[in-house]
Parts: sequence; C-alpha cells; structure tokens
Amino acid sequence: MPSVYTEELRAAIFYFKQYDDQFHGSLPQAEFREMCAEMGWSESETEKSLTLLDSDGQGRVHLAHYLQWYTDDGLVANVLASFDVDKDRQLNYAEFDRLCLE
Repeated sequence: MPSVYTEELRAAIFYFKQYDDQFHGSLPQAEFREMCAEMGWSESETEKSLTLLDSDGQGRVHLAHYLQWYTDDGLVANVLASFDVDKDRQLNYAEFDRLCLE
C-alpha cells in the first residue's frame, strides 16, 4: 500500500468511495469509467488504466490495486507492467527495446 497519504491519494480515495457506495472494495468497469470522467481523465487515459487495473479480466477495479497504481509507490512497477506484453513479470529484449523507444 502507499506509504504517504498525499492530497492526490485523498482525492483518489474520495472519488472511489463516491462510486463504491455499497463498500464492495471494487468498481465495475462502467463505474470506473464514470469516475474517471468526473476526475477529468481522457477516454484514452481511462482505457489504458483499465488495461492495467483489470489484469485478471474479472471486469472490476479493486481499491487496493487502484491505490497502488495511482500513487508513486506503484509508478515504476506500472510503467514496466505496461510494456510487459507477455505478462511474465519480466521485460524481454523486445519489450525493453520498445520501452526505450517511447
């Protein structure tokens, strides 16, 4: 979990709670999209985020994963994960090459 309780983290929790009104600890993708729109995210940013956040394919975004992804604690891991095409949690040469080019 994140180590620093910043204003950015407070905002992330606030918005998530607004959409998770039943306190399930997760949001369906449709509600996550609505939340992101309210936060001013572009559709492109939202879709890229969903690719990382719903990695198990269950159609839901879990609060713990969202917070880890949203904060600096998860920044490096998230960048690397976005280039890990085969999802083996390692970057092969082709994946690393693509990361370096972007």
